[in-house]
Amino acid sequence: MTTPNLPSPPSGATALLRACLPKGTAVETVLGDLHEAFLDRAEAGQPSAKYLRKARRWYWTQAVALSSRYLLRKAFISKRQGVVPVPSIQSTLQPSRGPLMNDVWKDIRFACRLFLRSPGFTLASVLVLSIGIGAVTVMFSTLNSVVLQPLPYENPTELAWMWGSNETRPRNSLSAINYWDYRDEAEAFESLAAVLIFSPRVILTGDDEPERVLSKRVSYNFFSVLGTSPQIGRVFLPEEELTSATNVVVLSDGFWQRRYGGDRGIIGSPVTISGLPFEVVGVLPPEFEYADGVEMWFPMQREADFTQGRGNNNFSSFGRLNEGTSIEQAQAQLNMIASRLETQYPETNDGWGVTLEPMHEVMVGGARSSLLIMLGLVGLVLVIACANVASLSLARAMTRTTEVAVRFSLGAARSRVIRQLLTESVLVAFAGGVGGLAVAFLGLSALKTLGPASLPRLETVGINGTVLAFTFAVSLLASLLFGVVPALRSTKLSLSETLKVGGTRGTSQGRAGFRNALVVTQVALSLMLMAASGLLVRSYLGLQGVDPGFETERLLQAEIQLPSWRYEAPEEIENAWRQLHDR
Repeated sequence: MTTPNLPSPPSGATALLRACLPKGTAVETVLGDLHEAFLDRAEAGQPSAKYLRKARRWYWTQAVALSSRYLLRKAFISKRQGVVPVPSIQSTLQPSRGPLMNDVWKDIRFACRLFLRSPGFTLASVLVLSIGIGAVTVMFSTLNSVVLQPLPYENPTELAWMWGSNETRPRNSLSAINYWDYRDEAEAFESLAAVLIFSPRVILTGDDEPERVLSKRVSYNFFSVLGTSPQIGRVFLPEEELTSATNVVVLSDGFWQRRYGGDRGIIGSPVTISGLPFEVVGVLPPEFEYADGVEMWFPMQREADFTQGRGNNNFSSFGRLNEGTSIEQAQAQLNMIASRLETQYPETNDGWGVTLEPMHEVMVGGARSSLLIMLGLVGLVLVIACANVASLSLARAMTRTTEVAVRFSLGAARSRVIRQLLTESVLVAFAGGVGGLAVAFLGLSALKTLGPASLPRLETVGINGTVLAFTFAVSLLASLLFGVVPALRSTKLSLSETLKVGGTRGTSQGRAGFRNALVVTQVALSLMLMAASGLLVRSYLGLQGVDPGFETERLLQAEIQLPSWRYEAPEEIENAWRQLHDR
């Protein structure tokens, strides 16, 4: 109890307390509180022998008062077989009579001492909670980044997606010609943009090794509709949609850094792509995201094969609504344009219209239900963890009945003892929250590596301020889930029976019933999770066991693209494949 270089309380008074008070946690708690108050009095002001003498006298007074009061009350209760309230004494053992923050700090220090004396319980509780809180944090972080966060564009709520639709295809792409008509006539939009639904690979040649690069073709206003500006250079001009215009290309930041080392002199430089010269006019900012893996952006061309014909539905389209214009108003205007096109071009547009939808819903809406289900499942894991810790807390509370009884016999209010027990629960929960963040960090790293490619915005998933606040709230909720009921039940005891038996460990029927209910809850939830996991594993094994109709062992797949500008005639292509095979 003593600390080097600090005054020690009178050994005789300490021995008196150890002899009179019950052995175990109760006497250690009293000695710890008294020792802290003794040090405060002995070191008050400038240290001197005067303060030390006063502190020792005070310590003797408290030791005698506490010992005699406890012995008298125990004898009285043993004789009368009942509990008679006795007025509490004025001492530092009554922290509820001091300032609130001082009380809280004393509760925290006492809880830390208690945890150090029972490391097994502390470690088990923290580990169990860390797993539950970490799993919930991983799924909430994913849901927050993928679904809840707005799209990374300027004023994303103003963006609307335009589908081609008929009775059998409510979500279909558009032809370039129909898109141009909608873009020119739809006054409800500031502008409508289009993007080719395919992502062809082009071949970049030059000084370095040839490289196949994923590309996209977009309308000239694609980047301006999204509110994206290049970090260097510019984006496309309206006249660059014409085939007769100069061939231009915009690079992604990742490709610019990887291929050209971030050289700003690349702007205006010629590069050879698929055998044709192109001019690099801009580089996109590193935070821009639209299609994963796309590293080159080209303007769509009016005379190209993929833009010809109203039935050639090769493009997706979206637009930015004018300020104050709702999706419903824009939809009504587009319906009028669609009716005119259907009348004017019945051979291709008969039965076809357009449907508007918020762009956020199109981009991430498909992942919402799956992520919510996963969040609910890991929420059950947290509930099971809280039930486990609650069971541990109840079992531990049975060993502290004497301590609680002594506190009551010395005049402590039940609310004060409950507050102390809840402080211990909160500390355990927040330690579990810190461990949960560590688990979440590892889990998110694994998710980014092993997660499904179909999950949108997966690269943005991480721990930020919102996730930290969520973890804090979950930790607080967990402390209430596993701490409140054990605290209430452990302070609901018969003082006379507890003191008469000298601290014999036992339990009431009510506590046993509550513990049984916790066990039943854990088993039921665990069986539910096991059944769901078993179904998922069975589905996965079933997919793995599907017979593709051929032997897959020792087979490799490769994708090879011959440059069409070099191999045009069929015999040239055949010779190239024959040489490649022979080599």
